[in-house]
Amino acid sequence: MVKAICALVFLSAIFAADVANGGEMQPGQPASIEFDWVRGSAVYTAEAHGFRVEATLTGRGSPEPMRFVTTLADGQRAVIAVPRAFGMAWTEVEFARAGDIVTISAPSHQQLQAFAN
Repeated sequence: MVKAICALVFLSAIFAADVANGGEMQPGQPASIEFDWVRGSAVYTAEAHGFRVEATLTGRGSPEPMRFVTTLADGQRAVIAVPRAFGMAWTEVEFARAGDIVTISAPSHQQLQAFAN
């Protein structure tokens, strides 16, 4: 039983992309999205008009999830940006397609500029 659980954990680590490290997604295999206060998952499927990416995110302590759906053609990318406290960097998740490969990553963050009074 312990060996079976260890094998499952190992296979999950191989087949699931993790946005914290970035990586290649596999069709139909969920990718984990986890930041300081945002958690969720994303999955993509190949369809006639492109690769459909679906992501569901939930803020810690928030009962309402956010759903993001897009279809990527070859060479396209999409970014989900989630605001944090004023003056702090946005939390971002990027999906990019190159040929038959979809990657998930956390691009560099932009700092919000505080307005001078």
